[in-house]
Amino acid sequence: MKFRNKEKRRHERKNYISKIAILVHPGDLTEDQHSVEHALAMDICDNGLSFYTDSPVRKRQSVNITRASRKDICKHAVVRWVRKFDKGLYKAGLMYVE
Repeated sequence: MKFRNKEKRRHERKNYISKIAILVHPGDLTEDQHSVEHALAMDICDNGLSFYTDSPVRKRQSVNITRASRKDICKHAVVRWVRKFDKGLYKAGLMYVE
């Protein structure tokens, strides 16, 4: 018997609810995006995090992320997956890039 929803995570996720800013690299902006998008992080691990936003993001988009309260801490990341919900809500996963 095969399981379709096999867990793919390599690192343990921890609940982490925090306001973050997503800084989209200028070459990766779409028509309906701003260079800085605000989001709500939901969980975090050693190689990435997931978040909710009302702004569209797309797979493979290159971004920098900062916590709303600490702009001095910045991580470079790539959007790995995106799910769109009703009423313009998106959930996405980021993978940190060195």
